[in-house]
Amino acid sequence: MFERYTESSRRVIFFARFLALSADSAVIDTNHLLDGLLIELRRGYDDFCLRQLLHTDAVRLDKVAKRNDVKTRDLPLTEDLKKILAYTGREADGLQEYWIYPEHLVLGILCEENSSAAINLRKVGLQLETCRRRLKDTKDSRPRRREPFLSLIVSPKSTFGVALQIAFLLGIILAIFLLRN
Repeated sequence: MFERYTESSRRVIFFARFLALSADSAVIDTNHLLDGLLIELRRGYDDFCLRQLLHTDAVRLDKVAKRNDVKTRDLPLTEDLKKILAYTGREADGLQEYWIYPEHLVLGILCEENSSAAINLRKVGLQLETCRRRLKDTKDSRPRRREPFLSLIVSPKSTFGVALQIAFLLGIILAIFLLRN
C-alpha cells in the first residue's frame, strides 16, 4: 500500500502509529497522522510551515517522540484516515507526481473536510486550494512521474503519442494483411 510513499512519508505513518500506541488508542486516526507530520517535519523542509503554525503541538510532540518505549502491534486505521490516504494518492496523481511526499499527506487531510485534523489545519489558515497551488509552484524541485510507455499509445497527450498510436494501428493492419496472404 505504501510503495509510492517516500521515506519521510513512511516515517509520518510510523510516528502516527507510535503516537496511537503511546496513547493506548485502539485505532490510528487523523490527529495521529497530523501529529506524525509535525514530528517528521522537524527533520526537513516544511512547505506549509506547519511546525510554526502549530508550534505548541510541535514542541509537545518533540518530547513524546524522544521516548523509547515503542510498543509493537498493528492498529486499524479509522475510515477518515483511509479516505485521507486515498486522497493523498489522488493529489499526487493530480500533480503528476509518482512519489508521495508529506506535503501530499497535508493535501489529503485537507480533502477530508470534516476530519478533526483538517479542522485544525483550517483553524491555522491552511486551505486546500492555496496549498495545492503552492505545491504546483514547487513541484519542479521533486522527481517527475514517468508515464508508462503503453499509456502513450492508449491515451496520447502529445504528437509523439499520436504518432505512436498511428504506427501501432498501421502495424496491426499490416499484420492482418500479411496473415491473410
